[in-house]
Amino acid sequence: MEWRGQFAERLVSPEQAVSGVASGSTLACSLTEPTDLLSALAAREDLRDVTVIDAVLVMGGAALAAAGGRFRVITGFATPVSYELQKQGLVEYIPLQFSQAHRWVESQVNPDAVLLRLAPPDANGLCSYGWAPGFTPDLVRLAKGRGLPIIA
Repeated sequence: MEWRGQFAERLVSPEQAVSGVASGSTLACSLTEPTDLLSALAAREDLRDVTVIDAVLVMGGAALAAAGGRFRVITGFATPVSYELQKQGLVEYIPLQFSQAHRWVESQVNPDAVLLRLAPPDANGLCSYGWAPGFTPDLVRLAKGRGLPIIA
């Protein structure tokens, strides 16, 4: 099966992929940060009051935090990047047990969409969640169960 042909209409740039995100939205990210998608969100100057749950904040989350207060960035795991941003008051830290992260998202966050980082499709068009899926499968089940958009 040639997956590019089958999914051609769904293959878009990160900027196009996040073009449907509206101000006031809440987004939940996979364990491995979808950096390109978050950077594309940060570049959208029309967005305001968007909450992003970025479990392991790195460069995409840092771009959101530096976007002049247009995004509320929440992380549950401290990284060298998030630590400095937290000290500056640009990122909120919610201490969570790793095993409870997906339950917190399901019960407390109520996202409008889920953003994922995926490995490229194999010859059959199947994607992997990558080297550290963590609670990503739980986010996908949540999105599917609630009919939420999945942006990958």
